[in-house]
Amino acid sequence: MFLDYHTHTNFSTDGKQTVFQLCEAALFRGVSELCLTDHYEPHSPMPEFAVPPSREILTELAKARRVFPQLKIKLGFEVTDNPPHHDEIAEWMNTWELDYFLLSHHTVEGLDPFMPEYFERYNNDRKASYEAYALSVVESLSTWRPREFDCLAHLGYVGRYAPFPEDTRAFSWRDAPDIVDELLRSVIDHEAALEINTASYRAGDQPTPGVDILRRYRELGGEFVMFGSDAHKVEHVAYAFDRAHEAALSCGLKYTYRFHRREREVVNICCQCCRK
Repeated sequence: MFLDYHTHTNFSTDGKQTVFQLCEAALFRGVSELCLTDHYEPHSPMPEFAVPPSREILTELAKARRVFPQLKIKLGFEVTDNPPHHDEIAEWMNTWELDYFLLSHHTVEGLDPFMPEYFERYNNDRKASYEAYALSVVESLSTWRPREFDCLAHLGYVGRYAPFPEDTRAFSWRDAPDIVDELLRSVIDHEAALEINTASYRAGDQPTPGVDILRRYRELGGEFVMFGSDAHKVEHVAYAFDRAHEAALSCGLKYTYRFHRREREVVNICCQCCRK
């Protein structure tokens, strides 16, 4: 059975599924445990994303746990880091009893790589725009202490909406090897996991990050990955998880986690509890 630790509901600005619809889809696709990770993006350059999730999610979560007792449903947030506002983020997070803290990076010097303006700033230069993204993730990680976050989300997000040919769009280790190495070492030093995000399988043959970065992560001593579909609608829950598990194992990555109140339990990717 699968563990999907990156999902969104209509408590995210861009979510297209209710908590109940998400749970039904998860069970249908062989998920035994999922984590709600709706967006919290303080001071996002896109104002609609800067609105934090409503505490009504707690009511829906309690109902879902009663209706779907066979499904373990965890509460987390995908937090888009913004280093100048780190204290504000930490204070907000402390008001919730969370199982999981998924750290993401959607903002680079005030712009989101979702926005064409981000790439225009670098004159649509692939190397410059990708290196700036990688450096911003390094800066982000440096503002957190070990164990303050649980996992780094979708490393390589910069390539998801980039205005480059499809066969060159994905962010890779070769784009900034020294910076990526520093970044991966920081993830390891923070005792965090690296997410394998399967949303990019919907448009290509690699997860995010790709296998070159996953392999380098393992070479540098990384051991733990989390699997996330980044599903915003029901048809994408646990999308291509079989391929993601195979990619992890091919890179020598054998372990994932399950979480409860920020405490982690090691799970072998090969074991029956996380694979069909």
